[in-house]
Amino acid sequence: MAQDRFLFFSMGCRGATILCSDSHDQNRRIQDDLLALLGRIEKAASFYDPDSELNRLPRGRCVPVSDDLLTLLQLSRHMQEKTQGAFDITLGNVKALFDRARRGGAAPSPEEMRRAFDAAGMEKIEIRDACVEIRDAAVRLDLSGIAKGYGVDRAVETARAGGAKGGLVNLGGDLRVFGRREDPAGAEWEIEIQDPRPGKRTLGRVSLRDSAIATSGDYGRSAGAGGRIPGHIFRPGAPGASRADGLASVTVATGSCAVADALATAVFALGLEKGLECLRRNFPEAGFLLVARRGDKLEFHGNLKVSGLPEPGA
Repeated sequence: MAQDRFLFFSMGCRGATILCSDSHDQNRRIQDDLLALLGRIEKAASFYDPDSELNRLPRGRCVPVSDDLLTLLQLSRHMQEKTQGAFDITLGNVKALFDRARRGGAAPSPEEMRRAFDAAGMEKIEIRDACVEIRDAAVRLDLSGIAKGYGVDRAVETARAGGAKGGLVNLGGDLRVFGRREDPAGAEWEIEIQDPRPGKRTLGRVSLRDSAIATSGDYGRSAGAGGRIPGHIFRPGAPGASRADGLASVTVATGSCAVADALATAVFALGLEKGLECLRRNFPEAGFLLVARRGDKLEFHGNLKVSGLPEPGA
């Protein structure tokens, strides 16, 4: 069996794959198929491409959509319901305000924030069969919290269909492993979890087999003049509150990378106590690690087995 590693850029972030199949040529063919697939998903779901299928959806009438976009919207609604609204793809106007702030260094005004949050609401989206209707012209959709994870899941499906016996797909830190490794033979995949503290790299390592993992956190996002611009994860219905107080990062491991991606985003928005409650009540199958920062010290909460973690309070 041949094993190859490929680096690439897709869906706005760096990616990496490790593929194990019968030959190096087969691995290269599978990699080409994966890149074509991710390109199609990006064209369907991109927030930043004005010509993406997502951004070209009309308002006020039900229109047919591609299978990928339909699946993403259906899964987003499901995750919104299971996280008590914490995962919300209708906050695109809020995201746009903070994107503008990071470029210009000025925070959005309270009135801009109020209008952006007022425009949100999953009840303004109707999904019927293979058609979607956006009922409010002010709504802007953002699939950034789930699209990469979905792309990873689809890439794993494509790799298996192409003959891969095992491998790893990593897209911007959302990753999934499958099957068996060639080197070392049969070993589990060792995955590093990023340390949320500035200047640090690895918090610890987790061993995975046939599962996915995703991490959400602030990781020092800021803008220059005018002070710190809050992070990229927003609490639905809470103007001016963008980061979950006390949490530095959330890591979730489960069978689906799309679910892990969306759930890590939602739990970070919920905060420590409500996030833990959501995980334990609605996602008992998930492994998780919530990292809370108390000054310069870290606290760890969760059931995910992570080796090499600093001592509590370190």
